[in-house]
Amino acid sequence: MARRKITEQEIIEAYRFLIGSNKDEFGWMGWAPRTLLQYASALRLYLQWCGERGLVALPAEPDTIKAWLKNLADKVSDGGQGLTRSTAESYLAAIATVHDLRSLDFNREKLRRARKWLRENTREPSRARALERDEVKAIIAGLDLRHMRNLRDACMLTLGFAGALRRSEIVCLDLDGVRSGDGCVVRGRNGLTVKLLKSKARKGSVEIAIPAQRMPAAVTLLDRWVKAAAIAPGTPLFRPVKDKGRVLNERLAATSVGQRLKRLVERHAIAEGCNTVEVQERVEATRSHSLRAGFVTSAGRLRVPPVDIAVHSRHKNLATLMVYLRDLEKWATGGLDQVGF
Repeated sequence: MARRKITEQEIIEAYRFLIGSNKDEFGWMGWAPRTLLQYASALRLYLQWCGERGLVALPAEPDTIKAWLKNLADKVSDGGQGLTRSTAESYLAAIATVHDLRSLDFNREKLRRARKWLRENTREPSRARALERDEVKAIIAGLDLRHMRNLRDACMLTLGFAGALRRSEIVCLDLDGVRSGDGCVVRGRNGLTVKLLKSKARKGSVEIAIPAQRMPAAVTLLDRWVKAAAIAPGTPLFRPVKDKGRVLNERLAATSVGQRLKRLVERHAIAEGCNTVEVQERVEATRSHSLRAGFVTSAGRLRVPPVDIAVHSRHKNLATLMVYLRDLEKWATGGLDQVGF
């Protein structure tokens, strides 16, 4: 099932809930819809938590924030709760944003210290395993592209890797023009242009160029998939494929991206002769973010300047990008190439 599209009424209601009034009718228009809904959900949880304990929620006192943090940290530490550190940090950001929107006093320095405390007292789940260039190529080489699902997956792999796309950005794409999605892939003489109406880290639309000379596989596989699946302009590019190769007339679900990547990695690992433990480790570490991480890591391995990588991957914060590059540097530097024996 495709990801449900958020209605304008839902966005307006979420914004009004955050600002605590029905005024400022158009203030919501500068926000990413899912961010508004996420912040509204966080505020409801926070208000409920404070209400259950008889605490004043807004404006938040330092002790309240500290107790709220402890509650979040406990949930982060308990894997069964399913709350990651990044989600806990977004909850904090939501509370700070509510104070700003309602013109309530809130010390940003407290937020910075709160996030620092959260990072030092919780353990973030391991990052997604990077699917680098050579592995992506090998996975595709092992696919029988006469089967529709394999052809779709090969197209998804190359486009997701070349564009450093998130799973939501992969499945939102329409062909040659936006109609029902939040982006599109436009075919041109020089290659492909991925147009995203909105991006997680940037406000407004963005365009990603994928030159045919530099990434011919993305262009070739896209053309093959579009022709074989009879994808019409303005319709969803990536769709569910039934067992007998029937392509459904609906958008692929975002959760399917990670599921398919795991399956493809599993097949490839088995074909490589990996033992059961190695296969399981690869599969468990593979997530929908693995293609995006793979692009960044592959580019970093080839010494592409971090700023250039960030421009293509739309990383707003270079510190986030450097996490991947530092993993490479620790194996390439340190002086042991000069003194090791």
